Amino acid sequence: MNAVDDTSNLLHEHDQLTPDDIPSLLTIIIETHPGTWTRISDSISFKSVLSSLLIFINAHLALHNNNKVAVIASHTDYAKFIYPPEPVQPTKGSASNSYTNSIPNGNNVNSRVESSNVSNGTNSNMYRQFREVNEAVMKGLEDLMVPLASDISIDTSESFNEHDYYHESKSAIAGALSLALAYTNTSLLTNDDQIGMRARFLILSVCEDLSFQYIPTMNAIFAAQRMKIPIDVCKLSGDTIFLQQASDTTGGIYMKIQHPDGLIQYLLSAFIIDPNLRQHVNLPTQKDVDFRAECFVTKRAVDVAYVCSVCLCIISIIPSSGHCPTCSTKFDSSTLLQLLKKPVVSKKKLKKKKKAITVTPSNGAVVIVDDKINNIPSSIV
Repeated sequence: MNAVDDTSNLLHEHDQLTPDDIPSLLTIIIETHPGTWTRISDSISFKSVLSSLLIFINAHLALHNNNKVAVIASHTDYAKFIYPPEPVQPTKGSASNSYTNSIPNGNNVNSRVESSNVSNGTNSNMYRQFREVNEAVMKGLEDLMVPLASDISIDTSESFNEHDYYHESKSAIAGALSLALAYTNTSLLTNDDQIGMRARFLILSVCEDLSFQYIPTMNAIFAAQRMKIPIDVCKLSGDTIFLQQASDTTGGIYMKIQHPDGLIQYLLSAFIIDPNLRQHVNLPTQKDVDFRAECFVTKRAVDVAYVCSVCLCIISIIPSSGHCPTCSTKFDSSTLLQLLKKPVVSKKKLKKKKKAITVTPSNGAVVIVDDKINNIPSSIV
């Protein structure tokens, strides 16, 4: 408990607050691409990750009475709030305070009945706040992961494109970061408590980088840096340049999990620690950060490239059409000629050696001179 009675509050009213007294807002972004989770199901399943994530969320809420948490799903082509649930737009004959999922205060009877059908993981004896968060997160993520083969059979309808789910590793990470920044800014401005609140992000990543999301992702990273919000990255599969730069820029932790089976140990030993206390703990750090940008055409990291002056698109090769691949702006022809012009290597001019003059006098002697006639008998000249 933060305060035993009112007497302790009066005694410490004017004392300086310690980091333990300041609540924290933790925003978790989890990438929910079904195909990627299916490909890594041999090393770790989505259900085990969800179980470890719920334990981590409950541990964060237990550290302080006023701690808050938000969960955002970064799906294939959109980002969505999982917790807190979004309100439903009121219609005729419906109450204005109804919600899509269980309400945080637990006053909706229908949400309780609906949440009772959620698979095991919650029970009636659980702490109320833990139960509400667990039910909302489990139901929201299970609805998104319907096509996942490990949980539910794959949809064989014509609208389902198997190639999109199993061969394209994409995620709306830029949109998820934007939602997290907007929610954090709103929460900090509308905080009813007199004590300030800290904020940080945690990204559970399984997808690779998308070149067309480079600019919005970097804008979100710089916004988080300006708001002093550290971005922690827990990489379960593959590697990503964007998130490496995000952690390094904002002072967060980037950790590539070598043993996914022990995910809960990574979460509770490294990512649970408050950023203000990390300087006193020996945490794993990333030595080499790849600061290269990714080409929008070749999808590869490049050291030197061209940049569109309109949309800041990064390209290592100029398209033959002469248009920007992102904003379709037509490049100036004279500028293209200068850029495509191959470097000219000028040959070094060699000095011509002057030929020697050979003179044969009448007496049979040979005299060789360069440019002046010297030592030649007067009869010859």
